[in-house]
Order: sequence, then C-alpha cells, then structure tokens
Amino acid sequence: MFSLLKKEISTFFSSIIGYIVIIVFLLANGLIMWIFPSSLNILDGGYATIDTLFNIAPWVFLFLIPAVTMRLFAEEKRTGTIELLFTKPLTNFQIIFAKYLAGLSLVIFSLLPTLIYYFSVYFWLGDNITIDGKTQHIIDSGGAMGAYIGLFFLASIYVAVGIFASSITENQIVAFIVSMIISFFLFIGFESISSFDFWGAIGDIIDKLGINNHYKSMSRGVIDTKDVIYFLSMITFFLLITNLILLKRVKIKKNHIFKISAFLIIIIVLNIISANIFKRFDLTSEKRYTLSDYSKNELSEMEQQIYIKVYLDGGKLPIPFKKMKNSIKELLDEFKVYADDNIEYEFINLSKEDAIERKSTKKELAQLGVVPVSSSQVEEDEGQAIYTEIYPSAVITYTAYYERIDSIITRDIGLNLLNNDPNFDQSSEININNSINTLEYKFINEITKISKDAKPNIAFIEGHGELPELEIVALQSRLSEYYRIMRGRIDGKHGILDNYKAIVIAKPTEKFTEADKFVLDQYVMQGGKILWLVDGVNVNMDSILSLNHTFAMPANLQKLNIEDQIFKYGARVNTDILQDLNCSGIRLKGVSQTGEERDYLYEWHYFPVLTTKNNHVINKYINFLKTEFVSSVDTVGNDTEIKKTVLLSSSNKTNKIGVNMPYKIDFKDINLPPNKNRFLTRNIPTAVLLEGKFTSLYKGRIIDNYLNDKSLYLEKSKKTQMIVVGDGDVAKNVVKSTGEIQPLGFDKYSLMTFKGNEEFLLNAINYLCDDSGLMTIRARQLKLRLLDKTVVEKQKFLWQTVNVALPIFVVILFGVFMFFFRKMKYGKN
Repeated sequence: MFSLLKKEISTFFSSIIGYIVIIVFLLANGLIMWIFPSSLNILDGGYATIDTLFNIAPWVFLFLIPAVTMRLFAEEKRTGTIELLFTKPLTNFQIIFAKYLAGLSLVIFSLLPTLIYYFSVYFWLGDNITIDGKTQHIIDSGGAMGAYIGLFFLASIYVAVGIFASSITENQIVAFIVSMIISFFLFIGFESISSFDFWGAIGDIIDKLGINNHYKSMSRGVIDTKDVIYFLSMITFFLLITNLILLKRVKIKKNHIFKISAFLIIIIVLNIISANIFKRFDLTSEKRYTLSDYSKNELSEMEQQIYIKVYLDGGKLPIPFKKMKNSIKELLDEFKVYADDNIEYEFINLSKEDAIERKSTKKELAQLGVVPVSSSQVEEDEGQAIYTEIYPSAVITYTAYYERIDSIITRDIGLNLLNNDPNFDQSSEININNSINTLEYKFINEITKISKDAKPNIAFIEGHGELPELEIVALQSRLSEYYRIMRGRIDGKHGILDNYKAIVIAKPTEKFTEADKFVLDQYVMQGGKILWLVDGVNVNMDSILSLNHTFAMPANLQKLNIEDQIFKYGARVNTDILQDLNCSGIRLKGVSQTGEERDYLYEWHYFPVLTTKNNHVINKYINFLKTEFVSSVDTVGNDTEIKKTVLLSSSNKTNKIGVNMPYKIDFKDINLPPNKNRFLTRNIPTAVLLEGKFTSLYKGRIIDNYLNDKSLYLEKSKKTQMIVVGDGDVAKNVVKSTGEIQPLGFDKYSLMTFKGNEEFLLNAINYLCDDSGLMTIRARQLKLRLLDKTVVEKQKFLWQTVNVALPIFVVILFGVFMFFFRKMKYGKN
C-alpha cells in the first residue's frame, strides 16, 4: 500500500498540472485576502486574524480538489492499468486508501504555504505588545490551529468525494464535474434546502447533513466530537461506496453487502449518539466560544420557545459591526446546541424593506426601547461621509407557560446589544469589542428572567424614614423583572428576613433601634446581603430653590444608630460633600443681554456625574451615573477575611467639603468659571463592595433583649457580601406634580436620563443575589486583536507582495527542486 501511495505522490509531483492547480489556489486566496479591497481583505479589515482564509478556502477547494483527484481512478481505467493494479497483493480497500491518502497529502501540501499568512500576522503585522522583554503576540494561535484542523477535515471529505467520482468513470472531466457538484451540494446544498419554511423542525436535521453546519464551528477553532464523527462518517461513507463500485468488476457477494450495510448502520448510530453526547474543545486563547456552565444549565433546562430577530444585517455594515454580527451568530448557534429546538433566530436587513414596512418596523423597535446608532464608516461619496442608521439590537419573542396563572403568554423584549460606555464613541472598535464581551450576559440575562417562574425575594426596609415607595418605584419596577419585591418593617423580629435573598436600605433618616440592628446583624451572619444607600449629609433642595440658599447638615449616622454597624463590617460613610467638575446642572432663572428673563442651565458641582473604571463586574461598561450631594465612603479595619472593592468614585477633579456643622450652600458665583485650584483631589470613593466573613456587631455583648434562644446566635457570618453607597438619592426617581413617574436617573433640570443609575443598582442587586454565576459572565474579557496600523500604512505594499508572491514562489522552488532531484536520480540509473 505504501508503494502505491509513494507512486501516486510521485506522479503528482512529476506533473506540471498539479503545481498549476496549487498555484491557482494560492493566487486566489492571496488576491482576495491581501489585494482586492473588501471586508475580506486582512489589511483593510484591520484585525489580526486569518479568518478570511477559512471562509474562502472551502469554495476554492471545490475546484482544486476535484482537479487533483479526478485522475486517481479515471486515468487507470482509461489506460487499462487498473486491471494490472488489481493483480497486486492488495485488497480493494488498501488501493482506495492509498489513493485517498495521496490526494490528502496533496491537499496538505497546498495548505502549508498559507502558513506564511499566519506568520506575517504573528510576527510583524499584529499589534503585539512587549512585557518584561517578552513579546505577546496578538493573533489567536489556538483559534487558527483549530480552524486549520476544520479545513483539513472539510478537504478530507472533498477528497473522498473525488475518489468516488473518479471511480465511476474513465473520463477525467466527467470525474471533475461530478466531484465538484457532489462537494458543492454537500457543502451548501443541505443548508439551502433546510431554509424553506415548510420543513419546520425537520429543517434542522436536514441542515446537519451538510458539511457547512459542522465546518462553521470548527473554522472558529472549536473542535466538537459530533463534528469530528460527522466528518469521519462522511469520509467512510464515500470510501465504502467507492469500494462497492470497484467490486462491480467481480460479482458482489452477500457478505459484501452485509459488511457495508453494517458499517453504514454503525455510522448512523454513532452520529445519533454524538448529537446527544458530545465533548467540545475550544482552542481559542480566551475560550471565547465556550459558554459558561450557568448558560449551559439555563439553556438546557429552558422550556420556553424563543425566537430572536437580530437587526444587525446588510452589506453596507462597517467592518467592526460585521465582526459583531458574526459574533452574535456564533453565540446563537452555541445557544441552539444546548437549548435543543427551543431557540430559533434570523437576521433582518431593514434596508431591504420598503419605506412603509421600514417605518413601521422602526416604530415598533422604538416602542421596545431599541435605538439605532449612526455610523459614517460605510463609504464615502465625493469626499462626503455617508451616515447610516445601524441597529445593533435584537427583539426576543417569548412563548412561555406560566404555571402560577395557568396561561401561555407571548411577549416581545427589545435588547440593545451595543454598550453605552461613556468612555468611548459608540461605534468605535473598542466599544464594539466590549459589547461583544457582554453578548452572552445580555442574552442569558433575558432568558433567565423569563425562565424563572419562582423569583427570589427582595425586601426594601421601612420604618426608619427611608425613601417612600413612590420615589423608588422605578427601581422596584425594574427589579421586579428578576425578583419578587416586598416592603416592610423589621420591628425587631428575629428571622423576619430569612426568606429574602437581599435587602435594600434606601436613605434612612430616622433612628434604628438596637433590636432592628440585631435582626440586620444576624441576617448578615446567616449569609444575607444588604445594599446600604446612606447619605452622609442632609440637604433640602426645596429650600435652595425657593430661598436661593440652604444649609447642609451632617446626617450623623451615629444618631441614626447605624454608624457603628457599618463601621464594624468594614466601611464608613463620611459627613462630607463632594464637589466635582464632572457634574450635571441645575436650572435657574436669569436675565439675558436683551433684559429678557429666561431659564439657564448652570453646572452644579454638588451633583457629581460618576464614571467607573470597569474594575468589577458590577460597574463594567455602565453609563454615566448621577448623584446629588454625594458623600465619600472609606474602607476601615484590617480584617483579612473581608475583601474591599471600590465600585464608584469621583473624577480626578474633585473638592471635598467636610460638614461637621451647618454648611451654607447657595448660588453665589454659579455663573462664574470654577476655581480649579479647589478641585485638586482625585478619585474619592463613593461606593464600596465588602465581601467575606463578617464578625457580628454583638460579639461579646448581652443579647438577652433580642433573642430568647441564644443557640440561634451567630458571631461569625457565612461568606456573604454587602455594598455601601454614600448617596441615597442615587436610587430616587422624580415624581412630577401630576403623579407621573420618571425613569430612574432622570434629571429634571437637564431633562436627561442618566442610565448608569439603573445599570449600577441593577448590577449591584444581581451580584448580591447571584449564587449560580450570571454576573460572572460579565467578567469575561476578550482581547481586541488589531493589526499594527503604523506597519500597515508604511509597509502595506511589502506585505501584499510577501503574502501573494512568497507562497507561490515556495511551490515553484519546490517544483524546481523535485525536477532536478528526479533528473539526478534517474539520470544515474
């Protein structure tokens, strides 16, 4: 068999036709990847990846591989040497396998020069970084290796098809055409047929019969056992029927039919088993295509039918948005793997709808809270950038059965997939990459909300002058999507909070009794979570608006009787006010130059607008957050069992005013430029997360008045968390005089809505209540893998030349070497 294999490979390398075929393959790839301007061009795309190769190579192989394999049996039949071949001490299968390996070897030979593309990006074109003298290469080597494996498997099927086509005819052209048609149908035919609506659920089964369904996953760098078994099965199938064709030269016996039938049954059974029991190996550097265990569990247990419409589609999408579209598609394909048939999706191109349909669709999207972004990166016309509306968003349609009301409910939810990170322009590559990082969280977050019939309990504590329900209803409404919200008094009842996942104490203004504090303390000891929203200073805004001045009074948490408790747990809310040059405004009446009285919006440094450093899953990628008379929060104590993380802080231009006695606040000099010499303090913490095992405030104290059964008392907590924020108004919503409730974060002076308030508080509660990992999905970080723009600009022609010409030159050089090698070898003989 090895002699036959050697002979076939030698025959190929002695023929100029083989070299021409490989050169055409490399030239086609090189021109598309490096020369022709398009989104497939690596240099134009700007990303450090060779994904384009794995997108176009299957199509080029449709011509290359049939050209390589068409002669393997057809030529033998035409010349009559096949009969001589069968006289050799070889079985039919050994002959077939030798020719198959020969064809596969030639495919590998055609792929080897493409490694030049990889090394070009790896060493020189990628935006590599050097740390401690070691270069960290930006290209995802693991993903590229996995994609090469996928391309090899795809080519393996093409070769098996080519072997079969060559075995049924003695005409090489016929073998070429038959091989190309069968390979084309296997690659894209089943997928096209399955797209017809009338198939229903059978469409998915038909799609899985095609090569592309399995190649798509592997081309990303994900090796799935069910895909590997599919490829091996298809190769075996075509080699078996090739064997059957060759057996026709002699009488086909029953045992031949039996053996082949047994093999086919085994193949079918293996594929059925692998579809349900499989193992995936994500070779990408960051495991970007590996869903979290939490996501897998949620999807596998999901009973609802979900249909997702993604509106990020169209040929004129800028390249970063095309990357985002591909990421969405890949993620939803992953979802389908674990959700059985409960998830379906489609991409919709709004530009293809007529004007009336498009207007109606945009109106529906607006009602669902879906908003477009504007991009000028599409194309340029006569030097003028053309702005395009892009909808990086989805509409999720749920069909779910609610057991508690015995009813089937269908509803639509709009989902904006692009982050509103204030640190970056929305359509910037960095913001889009950050948005890709959070795709799994955003989709799973919505799926979790609908799939949970029994929601965890959250309590808003009353009885200490906390914000009334009307002023916190916007937050409660948003939280009610995830939790069952309750409000009530503690009244010193031990255990009253046991059934609550977390509690919120929002801007208390009246004293806590020791009995209430003891209940809170033991709730924490049992593993309970608390969100403290506490003012360090009290300011009456009504006074300043009517009298043009007011007095800030120290809130005196000692009088509220909670200072020692928060301090014991590891934090302190200070009696101070932060002024910040990064602030929102206040609207006041003034006189214009014409003497006309009108309202003016002035910067009001007592209303700091906070941005975060994305240092934790709670504050990652959230928008601007508005505060009013916010106080600083210190971490205190040296308890090694408590981890302390600053979640919110002021800007680098802050002024801290200590308020130990009444401090006058007025509008004096509000219309003058600020004295920047006063704003020299930076990054003052205003919210901290405390995590670990807390020590009871009542350790070593008499507790007879609070608990009858002292065996229930705990002096050390289970591992738990709490968050302390130095502003109670961060959770307060505006209530108009008409009773209309404004969204959380709405600023009645500028009429802006600061979305960061809702995002932060929602993330905070989700984090405190998250036992199974939803928030950990937000922590995933994918690198933005870019080319070095300086190198691309200065050396573009060089690398175009290298990557188009060098692979071809290598093949020609090898051909010349083989020519002289054969000449020397056979010349001596």
